[in-house]
Amino acid sequence: MLRRILIPMVLAVIALSACGSPTQIEPTIIIKPSTPVPSDGTYPYPVVPTVSMSIRNPYPAPGENPYSPAAGDETMTRGDAVVDTAASQLILAESMPVQVTLRLVGTLPTPCYKPRVVIPQADAQNRVYVEVYGVAAPDQVCAAVLSPFDIQFSMGSFSDGKFSVYVNGELLGELDS
Repeated sequence: MLRRILIPMVLAVIALSACGSPTQIEPTIIIKPSTPVPSDGTYPYPVVPTVSMSIRNPYPAPGENPYSPAAGDETMTRGDAVVDTAASQLILAESMPVQVTLRLVGTLPTPCYKPRVVIPQADAQNRVYVEVYGVAAPDQVCAAVLSPFDIQFSMGSFSDGKFSVYVNGELLGELDS
């Protein structure tokens, strides 16, 4: 009976997880019997499993950077990200104030690396130096192949002026707000 319930639930979770982005949805499945196992060793009938899932919000708030450094990153191995500035872009929303979305396309050293993006405040000359890199667990075994990424998130709004956005030292674009 447990297999008849468990297999469709697992298939449903797999099907639903295929609809989202693997970098944004991290399901955690905990299956527990609804009634405890008796001490005499007999198993109660029927057993109804409970499924618990935690999903990170795939739509961050404007100005929220889902790729900002996280707690524990200092213990991880840091690797360089190669950003293709020809494919990356600044997307400007027609609003007041101007809302800026940053799209970054590039590669990380291996599939085990997760992208991190640091966006500091603009300097005195209205230049924003975005830093992109990756982090991975130091003891993780991973295939030695480049891992492409294509991430997009809101940088928020900018005050009046002309701004230059640099990614890993290269000029990505300029915007007038």
